[in-house]
Amino acid sequence: MKKITISLIAVLVLASTIRLSAQTVAMDFTQADCDGSSHHLFSELDQGKVIILTFVELGCSSCIVATNGLKNIVPQFAISHPDRVKVYNIGYTNSYSCSQMLNWKSSNGFTFPVFTGGSTQVNYYGGMGMPTIAIVGANTHTVYFKKLGYESTDDPDIISAIQTALQYNPQGIVENLATQGIQIYPTLFSNSLNMRFDNKVAGKVTIVDLMGRDVFSQEINGQDQIQITTNNLGKGMYSVRFRNSNGQIGSQKIVKD
Repeated sequence: MKKITISLIAVLVLASTIRLSAQTVAMDFTQADCDGSSHHLFSELDQGKVIILTFVELGCSSCIVATNGLKNIVPQFAISHPDRVKVYNIGYTNSYSCSQMLNWKSSNGFTFPVFTGGSTQVNYYGGMGMPTIAIVGANTHTVYFKKLGYESTDDPDIISAIQTALQYNPQGIVENLATQGIQIYPTLFSNSLNMRFDNKVAGKVTIVDLMGRDVFSQEINGQDQIQITTNNLGKGMYSVRFRNSNGQIGSQKIVKD
């Protein structure tokens, strides 16, 4: 009896470990979507994409509401992070056909890729929640957000998870502009913000809010420094980005009090 009890405990510990792993690391897959395009999840994450996996039931109204909510969120990153935030709608059960998924997609006016065969992934992410949503990204294949079910009040958390995942960029975005010879002061600012360039560079400065929207932009062509008036910005966190003439991007967080 003692051996059986010990074995049962071991099984429970293993199951707990698997569930914990599922909460922090994405489950890889290689599969064609229902339009025939092939996807390898980990390769896409390694390339800097952030994937919002949405497991849906065809008769589920909240799954439609959730996908419409994501349809409003994703375009907010189209300018600041073009083509990096994706939504994949996946049938939660293996019994769905591509014909059914494509019909669900078209009848609801969605444009995101749809997939079949989601049962294993649904179990991995903790079960079906009408819908189940997992946001994954970076070369660490991290799960930044996971929830069973959806409410519009989840949107700020979804946006925050996307922003966190987007900090990984294989093309070399540096999260400190000082490494490019650019000084920003003060980083806690009120009515104005100063930028000093160690070298006379050419490029473009943008300030991006937490929604991924550009709230300021200015071309730089050999200036030593600039001052930015920020009276029109509300209180909160922003990101200053500089793209030089070679296409290299630097980014730094700032806060308006």
